[in-house]
Amino acid sequence: MTNPFLTRSLKTLLPGAAALCLAALTAIPGAAQSVNATYAYSINSNDHTISVSKISTATGQVTGVSYIPYPSLEATPLALVLEATPTRNFVYVSDNFGSISEFQADRVTGALTSIGNVAAGIFPAGLFVDANNQTLYALNNGDNTVSAFTIGTFGALTPQGTTATGSGPVSMTMVQGSTQTYAYVVNQNDNSISQYTLCASPLNCSPAGSLVPGQTFTTTGITLQAIAATPAQSPSM
Repeated sequence: MTNPFLTRSLKTLLPGAAALCLAALTAIPGAAQSVNATYAYSINSNDHTISVSKISTATGQVTGVSYIPYPSLEATPLALVLEATPTRNFVYVSDNFGSISEFQADRVTGALTSIGNVAAGIFPAGLFVDANNQTLYALNNGDNTVSAFTIGTFGALTPQGTTATGSGPVSMTMVQGSTQTYAYVVNQNDNSISQYTLCASPLNCSPAGSLVPGQTFTTTGITLQAIAATPAQSPSM
């Protein structure tokens, strides 16, 4: 049976596109892989699978694609994010049931191994990992919150609380300031951007990695979809 909320939400997230074609693509850095290949992952909402694409580092061409079923065959994958460091690679996928599935990515073959799942909010339409690969954030489009999770040594996510956003959060970015890190969340239903400060010293807050609310401002855009920020520039001498 078609889920009206799911269909309506996906159409809002992708105006003008088929309702069940939401996908994300992220590649593991070549330095973390074998000499000749790297791997990319995409979610296939319509058939409830995850694609693993092998990419030649010499030509950039896709040389092979394999598919794995999403752990819950009844759930529709919504967003994908990759946590990659020189020593570990994990893939996280959110779905319309409010769950985030955790996978370990093999650094040589690209294969994914399920290592568990954790509950997020309602309809987590976006995922974001901080620059230090320590915290994952889920943008919960259905209940207007962002959930924070610490990323464990073996990939498990540990909840660090939720913070209110504007209406319909879908995307997030961070900017490193002179003394603090700031986060910005795009809210598509009320066309606003919410600003936060990352909980870290010297702020008197807890837990570390959670978001401390700041101001929310309305833009002149309609149905905001995504946000990104350029790196902070060093002061001119």
